Amino acid sequence: MYLASKLHKEIEKHFPPDDIIGSELTYGQISRRMNKILRPLGAKGKIVRDVNLKNTISSYQYYSFSGHYDTEEKVIPIVINAHFAPNKKKFLFTRARYNGFMFMLSQTIQHEFIHKSQYEFRPEHSDRLIKVYHSDKLSKKRLKHIEYLSTWCEIEAYAHDIAMEINQYYPTSNPATILKYIDGHRKLYSYKFYKDAFKGTEWDRLKKSLMRKIWRWIPCALGPTPS
Repeated sequence: MYLASKLHKEIEKHFPPDDIIGSELTYGQISRRMNKILRPLGAKGKIVRDVNLKNTISSYQYYSFSGHYDTEEKVIPIVINAHFAPNKKKFLFTRARYNGFMFMLSQTIQHEFIHKSQYEFRPEHSDRLIKVYHSDKLSKKRLKHIEYLSTWCEIEAYAHDIAMEINQYYPTSNPATILKYIDGHRKLYSYKFYKDAFKGTEWDRLKKSLMRKIWRWIPCALGPTPS
């Protein structure tokens, strides 16, 4: 994506690995560093204390990210949320946590800026749906989720997420081979998210569109260089 190079320079500037790895930052310190990256881009960052996360030795999920692009907001339309465990006030950045955190930060920011670009340049296409056939017995909540992920704008943005994961986690593999055997690659978390969402439905047409878009993003869907 066009933003990647500039974004990664800012991430390294405000989260320098030599200073951050091995250090424990308060949630407030993390928020301030995030906003030094985001504010010049016309976005803002927030810390969410998430009851679904646990910061314990036995838990592997220490943090997560979410984002939102508000099509009606003109000044700061993008919000990036960093989710942390509510039972802690600080976060220890091991090397593995640092690399994972910075990748997910970059991925979420790029995802939302893709939406911004979509609605600025092709708003008439952004909410188009690809038809998915499903049982009438599905819950309203699941139907709403399926409809959301069937929109052109989300397929495009998640394709970029998946392409980033291919480049980040399988850098020496042939991307064409990965796409051919995509179900066998466990580190493609965004693809698993899509696959799980459409489980039990006829989503072949949508999947083909998703695969084409992933392939187109491969050359430029880049994450920060691991430290």
